[in-house]
Formats: sequence, structure tokens, C-alpha cells
Amino acid sequence: MTSLAADYYVSTSGSNSNLGSLASPWSTIQYGADQLAAGDNLYIRSGTYFEKISINVSGTSSERITISNYQGETVLVDGSTDASTTAILTINNKSNLTIEGLHFTNNKMTDAQGILIEGAGDGIYIYNNKVSEISFSVNPNALVTEQTNAQGIIVYGRNGTDAITDLRINYNEVFDCILGYSEAFAINGNVDGWEVIGNRVYDNTNIGIDIIGHEGEAPANDQARNGIIKDNTVYNCLATYATSGGIYVDGGKDIIIENNTSYNNGYGIEVGCENQGKTTSNITVRNNIVYNNEVAGLSLGGFDYPTTGKVIDCTVTGNVLGACVVSLRKEGI
Repeated sequence: MTSLAADYYVSTSGSNSNLGSLASPWSTIQYGADQLAAGDNLYIRSGTYFEKISINVSGTSSERITISNYQGETVLVDGSTDASTTAILTINNKSNLTIEGLHFTNNKMTDAQGILIEGAGDGIYIYNNKVSEISFSVNPNALVTEQTNAQGIIVYGRNGTDAITDLRINYNEVFDCILGYSEAFAINGNVDGWEVIGNRVYDNTNIGIDIIGHEGEAPANDQARNGIIKDNTVYNCLATYATSGGIYVDGGKDIIIENNTSYNNGYGIEVGCENQGKTTSNITVRNNIVYNNEVAGLSLGGFDYPTTGKVIDCTVTGNVLGACVVSLRKEGI
């Protein structure tokens, strides 16, 4: 049986007592999202929405739920007035959702996040969004320690037997984030089958794109794997307190990194493994353009093996390296 899918609308001039139609829209994204069923679309009209959002519904493989801006209008979701959650958008244990064309911004608090995807789930698509001004502190000059963290887009696969699968994070921008010891964009834990394509990640204070494993986020299968990082542009992701990679794999496996451009970062592309006794494996780095990075264009291996992990079974081919060096940590590969 096919459900009766519907289109609904939200506007800053609407009311949550309205019908949710184009002529009679709701006023908050959260209220609109809570009314959705499989196959429905929620269109957001232009304006700034001061709220944080948790998606509490799932679509199906044949009837996805989509939340997007209306006909290219500019939609800002501003997290500055709501301290109830760390993320502006949270998707926890949900499936078959598309989030498209929104700008998540201005979330400044301990462990701040722009978009958080966690638990398990299938078919989460994050397309053509912007994430900016996510910071661990309202003070841009706050002291950075290992306990000061913020993330623009973060995915945690936290179920040991049920992975996050068919994850697509494509054509987004993540910029102007103050990250502390975290990353602008990361996939961590039990995430099996994903793509990161065509994003721009820039002007952030630490790592650009990070694919992670072995950090204890999932009780089993704790490695992001079977993914592709393609056609992304990563630049000006620099930390004064650490060497930040533009594109970094730390503990992941079975990943292709191709046709990306990475410049003005600490490392252009780094394949490492930070956790002792663990491995990063089967990473293919091909046909990337890498230049003007601080330490090395391309680095492979555990940075302090054997107190860190090691990197095995990787292929590097067809890359263009300009004004930089290649670092092979031979004891960690």
C-alpha cells in the first residue's frame, strides 16, 4: 500500500496552529518535522529560524522524507538561543531522510555541533547544506585543550550490530568553525557504506574531513568503512596547537580518496592510525591535487609506532603534489 504523501510548509510568518499548507504555513521547523510521515516533504521558506531540531520520524526506502528550502530560498537555522542540545540538527536512529538546502549556523557552546547523525540507520542524505560558526566557546580566543571540542558535521555509528549504511554527505559547505581538538567533518564508528562527495570544507581551526575507527564509539565493528571521499575541496584548515590534516583517515578501512583538492592545511592528505595495536587498512589515494600544505602533502603511517597503530595495504597513485613533501612513517606502515 502506498501512503498519501503530502507537501507541507514552514514560514517565519506562519503559526503552528495553521494547516501547514503553502498558504497557511507552520512557524517552526521542529513542529513541521514532527508532523511528517513516510513520503512527505517539508519546505522551509526564507528567513532565520532560532531553534534546534531533532528528527523524530523515518521514511521508508520507497517513500523518503525530505526537509529542504523552498525553491532556492535562503534558510538560516540559528542555534544561538537554544542550549538544550549540543547540535543544531540531530538525527538519532532514523532512516530514509534527506536534509537539503539549509544553513546551520551560530552554535557556540561546549561540544557544539552543526549536524549530528548517530546510532544506526539507513539512507541518510545530507545535500547542499551549509554549516558555519560552530564553536566550543563564545570566546574566539578561548584556551584550547583536549576537552574543548566542536564539530560541524559529525556521524557516530554507535550500534555494534546495526551499522549506519547508505550515508551520503554531498555538496555541502563547512566553514568558519572553531573546533578545538575536533574536526569540521567526521564519520566515526560503525558506519558501513557511505560517500562524501563534492563538499567544500574551509577556514576551520583543525582537521577538515576525518574518517575514524577504534575510538570506542561502537562496541563492535568500530570502524568507518566501505566509503568514498571524492571531488571535495579542503583548504585553510589549520590549527596552531596541532598539525591538522585536510583529509585524514584514522582507523578507517576500505576507503577510496580520489579527485580531491587539498591545500593550505597541515597535511594535505594523511592516512594514519592513532590507537595502539589497531590498523588502518586498504586505503586508496588516487588522482588528488595537493599543494602548499605546512608539513607534508601526503603522509602515511602511525605517527609514533608502536605506541600508535599502523597502516597496511594502501595504494597511492596518480596524485599531483606541489610545493610539499611525502612523508612515509616506515615503522608504522
